[in-house]
Amino acid sequence: MIPVFTLLLTQVAFSFFTLKSQRFRRMLCGQPSVIIENGIINWDEMHKNLYHLNDLLEQLRAQGYFNLTDVEFALLETNGTLTILPKSIKQPVTREDLHLKPPSERLPTALVLDGRLEQKNLAEIGLSEEWLRQELKKHGVTDLQSVLIAMLDTEGRLFYQLKHQRPEVKEA
Repeated sequence: MIPVFTLLLTQVAFSFFTLKSQRFRRMLCGQPSVIIENGIINWDEMHKNLYHLNDLLEQLRAQGYFNLTDVEFALLETNGTLTILPKSIKQPVTREDLHLKPPSERLPTALVLDGRLEQKNLAEIGLSEEWLRQELKKHGVTDLQSVLIAMLDTEGRLFYQLKHQRPEVKEA
């Protein structure tokens, strides 16, 4: 019991000190390292972190950057992942860049799970059981017990799948 209690106490103490002291957190956890800066590989940082070029190239490819010339900055995070800031010309275009208003999105909401109606979820999104039954009836579904799952997706479309049938997505 003493070793278990000692480990538990040590863990709690380390957690407390990492929350309260940035210096302690940096000493214990380290800090991110700039591996690529202004498009140039920082060999000293790579050597200091025992980070091989093959590892760098692999992580760049995993994030969709096959050319080193596409990367402006790359940071080796303390958990070993690589965070990449591509060069401005290689950054993807956003809706904001095109001055387009994005459609509103919401969390997907389950309405029926394994034949059971999720009343609470229906109430939270302001829909009724009658509405759901009518929507399902439009697609020939009359028995909720036969529905494996029915949900509204992030764009408000009704998705349903009957037990032992292929899924379908229908506009609500």
